[in-house]
Amino acid sequence: MRPGRRVIAGLLMSILMITQIFISASKAATPSFTSANLVLNYDISDSSSYPGSGSTITDRSASGNNGATVSSPTYSSSNGGYLTFSSASNQWAYTGAINQTGFTMSSAYSTFMWIKLTGDGIILDERGQGAGGSGWQDSVIERVGGELRVGGWNSGEIWTAANPQPTANSWTYVGFVGNSNSYTIYVNGAAAGTFSRTTYPGTLYYTIGQADGTNMGNGGYGNFLFGALHVYKSALTAQEVANNYNATKARFLTPTITSFAPSSGGPGTTVTLTGTNMYGATAVNFNGLAATSFNVLSDTQTTAVVPSGSATGKITLVSGGSTATSATDYTAYIGLATIQLSLQGGGSTANKGKSSIINAALNTSGTVTFYANGRVINRCQSIVTATTTASCNWLPLATARTQLTAYINPTTTAYTAASSGPLYIQVLKRSGPR
Repeated sequence: MRPGRRVIAGLLMSILMITQIFISASKAATPSFTSANLVLNYDISDSSSYPGSGSTITDRSASGNNGATVSSPTYSSSNGGYLTFSSASNQWAYTGAINQTGFTMSSAYSTFMWIKLTGDGIILDERGQGAGGSGWQDSVIERVGGELRVGGWNSGEIWTAANPQPTANSWTYVGFVGNSNSYTIYVNGAAAGTFSRTTYPGTLYYTIGQADGTNMGNGGYGNFLFGALHVYKSALTAQEVANNYNATKARFLTPTITSFAPSSGGPGTTVTLTGTNMYGATAVNFNGLAATSFNVLSDTQTTAVVPSGSATGKITLVSGGSTATSATDYTAYIGLATIQLSLQGGGSTANKGKSSIINAALNTSGTVTFYANGRVINRCQSIVTATTTASCNWLPLATARTQLTAYINPTTTAYTAASSGPLYIQVLKRSGPR
């Protein structure tokens, strides 16, 4: 290879690599769950945290802060797995000691829960003794009169209603981030209010759903579904809170497909799906057939490549234990229509002023138009055929090399309209008697 060519080839390779890096960087993966400084992680969907029976809840963090349930809250495998706490049965749970080296309540910490509210009562309580013992205690997450409240103790109970309120009977990721005595409430990954409080220097424990006289207006045993509890010995950033919400919500929240484009196409077509809760998607299907590939660009947009053999039907997106289904059908083409031209009797010549029959062999029925040198052939426009053949009676008017082509608009949407390849015919002077 000549030196100049090597330079050009090198430049082209560099451009290609940069382009690939840019494309890869522009694709947004599902955010990662923050594990740094995590000191308590109860996840009912994980059999290593809760096996579906028994009273022990195992801490999935490295801290070993195992806890237990009381009065047998009901387990369900839906949404990956959750426990139902009911005030009618005085059901609750408790954690191990939360305090770790370098962490006290007077320093920074963050606490979050996946819950689904079914009634009023205490959801999360802070205590100075384990197993729900006496001593100092106060409710920090509670539902009062249908309103979710998050707060803490400061010469009496101080609370701030989380705003906006979570949708009724829906899963919610709620909690707070504390720095000294200043706390920020988050609901579903977004800041929703602030409060201040007095903290204790001693050991911290949590109870889940237990009644407490130091409360925000109700104080009774809680009524809710419980999916997870995350506690950090640091103040999470707003981005980390949002990342945790997006990284864990797939099993709790149902995705949606509100629109898609284009609405039709053949195998290999890239379709952009727009909707909600798409982070964590594990599959995209076209009428039940898995997409050749898909890429979650954001929580509201996913691209998917139409597979070979797909038929017209709904698009579905699977995330966690839920499936989103498009309201309308995607029109899936089997592929391009095919059309091949030949002169009747074969050959590549015709005579000026003498009729020649052009035959078109098709792979589908439709409407066919024939052309000579790009102009529609007289009486060969929009010939409708119900079979896989069509014919044109062509009368060449000039001696010249002529390019014949044809175009088919298929009857069925299973095929894409297409043009034939060119057929070159040499038109000769007519010989013999007129």
